[in-house]
Amino acid sequence: MKKTITISIIACASLLLTGCGSIVSSSDNTLPSKSAATALEHTAVTTTAETPVETTQVVTEPVAAADIISPDDVVNEHKFVLSDGSGDTVTYADLYESGLANVSAEGTPFCLVPQGAAAGSRYSQLFISNDGGNTWEEKDVYQERNGIALSFAIEDGSLVTFTYQTPNCEAYPVAYSYRLSGDKLIRTEQNDVFNDVTLDDGSALDPNGSYDFSAVYEGGYQFHFVLEDKNTGAKMDKTGTLDPENLCLTSLHD
Repeated sequence: MKKTITISIIACASLLLTGCGSIVSSSDNTLPSKSAATALEHTAVTTTAETPVETTQVVTEPVAAADIISPDDVVNEHKFVLSDGSGDTVTYADLYESGLANVSAEGTPFCLVPQGAAAGSRYSQLFISNDGGNTWEEKDVYQERNGIALSFAIEDGSLVTFTYQTPNCEAYPVAYSYRLSGDKLIRTEQNDVFNDVTLDDGSALDPNGSYDFSAVYEGGYQFHFVLEDKNTGAKMDKTGTLDPENLCLTSLHD
C-alpha cells in the first residue's frame, strides 16, 4: 500500500554542501507503487547529552538466501517502551511501518526505538534479535539532529531517511541511511541530494526558500518526490532514483 507523507519546509540559513554530480533526466513513466513508510515528528527540549554516531563504512559479505528472513517473518508481539514519559509501546511491525526497523542483509532483525528528544537532538535505542524476533538485545543509543523525518525500510535491509527543519536550518531535505553491521549501525549522509533540482518554472531551489515536500517509496531506491515553492507555487513532481552507496540522485523522470 502506498502512503504519501507531505511536510512543510521552513526558510532557514543555507548549509555547507558537497556535490553529487549531474542528474540524468528521462521521460519514462513512474513505476507502480511497492511500499511506503510514515514519518515521525520530534520536538526538542533542553539537555546536554551527546552520543556519537558510528560513521565508518563497512562492507559485509552476502549470505545464503535460505538464511535470510523477511520483515514479515519477524515475531511482532514484543512491545518496546517509548521513553518519552508517555508509557506507550510499539511493536516491530509499528517501527517497520515507520521506517525504523528492518532485517539486515545478513538476516538479523533490528529496530530503532525512539527515546525522546532534547537540546536539538533526538535519540533512538538500537535493538537486535538473533532468533527471528522472539527475544531482543539492547545495543547503542543513536543521536540525530532533531527535526521532522520521513523514514523508509529498503529491500536491501537498510533504512533511508529524509529530514528537514533541524538545527542546521535546511530549506529542503537532506538524506541519510543506516545499515546494520554486527551490532552497530553504519551511517551514510548526503546533504545535497536535491541541490541540482529545478522546478517546473525553471527555477533552482533556494537554500533560504520555503517549500512543501512529500516522498513515496516505489522500490529499488526509487522515490516519488514532490517539492513545491510555497511562495510561487512552482514545483517538482518526479520520480528519482538514489545511488545505494552514497544516496546521490542519479536519475529524475516524470
